[in-house]
Amino acid sequence: MKSVILIISILLITTLLLIGVAYGFTKVSQKQVVPPSAGALVEVDKTSVDWGQIQYNGGKVKATYRITNNGTETLKLYGATTSCACTIGTITTNGQISPPFGMHAPLTTTIEVSPGKDAIVEALFDPAFHGPGGIGPISRTITVQTNDPLNQTLNFQASGVVVK
Repeated sequence: MKSVILIISILLITTLLLIGVAYGFTKVSQKQVVPPSAGALVEVDKTSVDWGQIQYNGGKVKATYRITNNGTETLKLYGATTSCACTIGTITTNGQISPPFGMHAPLTTTIEVSPGKDAIVEALFDPAFHGPGGIGPISRTITVQTNDPLNQTLNFQASGVVVK
């Protein structure tokens, strides 16, 4: 009798684990899809920032990039990520700030930019994130997906040299 209960318990636990793993894989593989819109037209003010020398103990440094919708339809920004966990980003439009996004936590919401309006992408880099071994040249990328069929992926660069 005890062996039957043990076998049933093992089968039940195994089944629950398999269901949990399958659920986890479907959550990870879900990718936000926004169809292109011919009326959305991206213009960016710059695609790179050079911070120069960044003091290791000087606190976080910021880079900002302006995205303008020069189209006739709503521009949609989504799926934003950063190239390193030491860099966190946000997108602000119409006075609303997006949830923070990063390398391991992409932006899961869609930011809408009306025709003629702007969005500001802000990246914060923490020079102390990698510890003393992180001294030297750095280059980070902020990637934003759009519904502009001619500019579906925007890449913003930020670079500098972390010094003690």
